[in-house]
Amino acid sequence: MREAVINAFVHNNWTELDTPVFELFSDRLQITSYGSLLPGMTREDLLSGCSRVRNRELMRVFRDVALVEQLGSGMHRILNAYQPDIFHYTEHFFHVILHFPRDVDATLPHTLSQKAESRAESGADSGTEPILGSFAQKILDRLAAFPATKQDLAAWMGKKAPDGHLNRTIRVLLSAGFIARTIPDKPNSRLQKYRLTPKGRATLAPAP
Repeated sequence: MREAVINAFVHNNWTELDTPVFELFSDRLQITSYGSLLPGMTREDLLSGCSRVRNRELMRVFRDVALVEQLGSGMHRILNAYQPDIFHYTEHFFHVILHFPRDVDATLPHTLSQKAESRAESGADSGTEPILGSFAQKILDRLAAFPATKQDLAAWMGKKAPDGHLNRTIRVLLSAGFIARTIPDKPNSRLQKYRLTPKGRATLAPAP
C-alpha cells in the first residue's frame, strides 16, 4: 500500500494540477492518478518493473528523503503482495485497487455513500468522516439547489473559470454516481449542466 501511494504522487501527471484521488471503502483502497502509461510503455513493461520517470525532480526529492530507492523497485514490492489484476488504466487515468483481507473489513470507515445507507437503515450516524474532500462536498451542496454548469460552479467557488481541480472533482463525482449530466448523450455540449443524483442527494440528507 505504501508503494502504491508513493507511485500515485511520483507518476501523476501534474500538468493541469490534477491530484491523485484516494477512496477508502470497507473492503478496498482505490487509488486513481491522472495520466496513463507513458508513450512507448506496455503493460508487460509496467509489471516487469521497467518504469520511466514522468516527474524527474519529484522523483529526486522522494529519493532524497528516502521514500523511494530505485526506479521500478516499488512495483516488485507491490506484486509480492498482490496480483497484477489490481492495475487498471485508461487513456487519461491509472487505477490501483487494493483489496483488504476479510478480517479487517469491520475496522475500516464507510465511504460517503455507505454512510448515507447506514443512516437510512439504522437511523443513526455512523460517526465516520466522509471520504470526499471539502471541495467535492461544496459541489454537492451547490447542486442540491438546482443543476449548474461548470462555469456556474467555478463562479460559485470564486474562480474565474473552471480549472483542473474542478474538472477532476467533477469526473470523480460522475464516476462515483453522486452527480450526472443533464445532457448525457452530449457530454461536451456547451449547454451541459450537472445535477445531483438520488445517491448524491442521500449523502446530504440529515440524520433523523
